[in-house]
Amino acid sequence: MHGYIFQILPKGYEVVYELQKNNANNTKAFIACSFNLKHKYILDAIKTAIVESGYYPNPILDKPHNNWIMTEILFEIKDSKFVIADLTGHRGGDTMKLVTEKH
Repeated sequence: MHGYIFQILPKGYEVVYELQKNNANNTKAFIACSFNLKHKYILDAIKTAIVESGYYPNPILDKPHNNWIMTEILFEIKDSKFVIADLTGHRGGDTMKLVTEKH
């Protein structure tokens, strides 16, 4: 951000504090990944690393749902402690940007 100065105001610190407090015991890790099954071995390796680190892997591919996929993805991102984005096979576009911005 060349040329810009950013400052977190007191209200912003309150929001950060609440997010950290509410997320302190969360062990969910959302995995943003390709839906192409030829990349499943990469997803499996990421899941293994997450479990070995003491967290619960949460890829959208493992969640049964009947909703619009982006609604589910955004819900799961908000409900996770952190996000891992596997860009293998990334085809461009704004979808990954939406997925990887924790709201």
